[in-house]
Amino acid sequence: MKSLYMLFVIVLILLSTVSTAQDYSWEQKLNPGNYGLSGALGNPIDVDQNNTNRVFCGFGNRIFISRDRGETFSLWGAAIPGASRIKNIILHPADTTQMLVAIEGSPQQIVKTINNGQTWTVTGSFSFSYFGIPMTPDYNDGEIIYTMNGNNFVRSRDFGSTWEVLSTQTNPSFGSPCDIEVYHDYGNIILVGNNGGGIYKSIDSGYTWTHVYTTSGEIPTIAVDKQTPGVAYATKWGGSGGTVKTTDYGDTWQSVTHFGSRSMWGVDVNPERSNFILVGQYSGGVIDISVDGGISYQTTSIGGNNYGIYIVDSVTAFAAQSSGLYKLITPVVPVELISFNASIIDGYVSLAWVTATEVNNSGFSLERKFDSEEFSEIAFIEGYGTVTEQTNYNYLDKVLEPGSYSYRLKQIDFDGTFDYSNTIEITVGTPVGFLVEQNFPNPFNPTTTIKFSLPMESKVKVSLYNLLGEQVMEIYNGRLSSGVKEIKVNAGELSSGVYFYSVTANSVGGVEFNDVKKMTLLK
Repeated sequence: MKSLYMLFVIVLILLSTVSTAQDYSWEQKLNPGNYGLSGALGNPIDVDQNNTNRVFCGFGNRIFISRDRGETFSLWGAAIPGASRIKNIILHPADTTQMLVAIEGSPQQIVKTINNGQTWTVTGSFSFSYFGIPMTPDYNDGEIIYTMNGNNFVRSRDFGSTWEVLSTQTNPSFGSPCDIEVYHDYGNIILVGNNGGGIYKSIDSGYTWTHVYTTSGEIPTIAVDKQTPGVAYATKWGGSGGTVKTTDYGDTWQSVTHFGSRSMWGVDVNPERSNFILVGQYSGGVIDISVDGGISYQTTSIGGNNYGIYIVDSVTAFAAQSSGLYKLITPVVPVELISFNASIIDGYVSLAWVTATEVNNSGFSLERKFDSEEFSEIAFIEGYGTVTEQTNYNYLDKVLEPGSYSYRLKQIDFDGTFDYSNTIEITVGTPVGFLVEQNFPNPFNPTTTIKFSLPMESKVKVSLYNLLGEQVMEIYNGRLSSGVKEIKVNAGELSSGVYFYSVTANSVGGVEFNDVKKMTLLK
């Protein structure tokens, strides 16, 4: 069990700047040469999104499967006829017996299996660029697949069984596609990186195109940030090299200065957390890692030339290299709690805590103690499992009684082990006067909440009236202690319209208070 501990923010920032990524390393998990197969081409990696322990990759004419999150691999299905090398693979998002594979061969083809790779059917012969990732899915509809055949931009609506040409381009560079990417939030926005032309953009699902970025070299890979709207990264091989980034859905691109003129290749962004980015250098055995959203990068060493990168989450990532498949080995980090504090907002206790890193974090049991009572759980807030980026948590405790409150976090691992944070204390004071707030929500259907403050113990009556001044409901009638109070109202038996609610309080000392506010019921 790891310990849950506090760090001074300034110390943590310094540590993360100099050492967060330097403990990352790569370990080869599959050597295709052991099977008499050639190395990678394109990005032949995919993961079962319903069970991320199942990892697929392709080398030569064979598909491999891992059932333990990439620790070990075995052959899957039969050899793919006519394949010399595999460019990329797409696993069906719902039916994982189906897979599409783009292959290098004579001719270049897309093949499909519907029986776990036992048999393969050619669905089309295509003219792909020699290097590249020629297929991509529409992430909003897993049946839709895009590819290119020379200068023709092509779509399938039935997971690769049949294909239709959407457009034909006259620019020669458009006929050498390296990668196609579809934005997750706008499936009609598609980017294509080419060899010798740059980047093209379509805003109508591939019917028309605009040349948005020009380079004399190659754009091997484009990666869309699935969490931050409009953001994507593209690598450059030749043509001054480096990496470029867009924040406006591909309309404009800016160089990422860290990469200089190096010839880059694979790139991917963590689909769950935008801060984690991997960028591969084509030759030289280098992959750069950012854990702060691209503000800074650190270099890791890996064998062979890079062709593709696939990030599963903040601690699981794979790289397809000329020498085989590698898995990222991440540093073991505890749940580092930067801060845990409480404040009073509108009579409620607002709790906030921040973690720097998390490993196997199931979540936090938030516990509260009132005055001399024992601690008890008031909420469970799910954690993020394992992440290496800063994570913020918030919870609003609608305590109603004045007094002293203590809070602590019980951090629980997936295996059930746990540890406690420090305890923080806060005092909820007695209201300085009577106050009735506007009901929320308003308008409502059919329930709403009336909130009011009592500076002392009082006999309280809450009533509901129609526009004629007739009482239609007695909501509450009884004695309440001082503090902030909430009363739920269910007007399910009333018709739509405008009503008035009255809060009358008679204190023990004889002080009388009354306030009336309007509410609207809409059914």
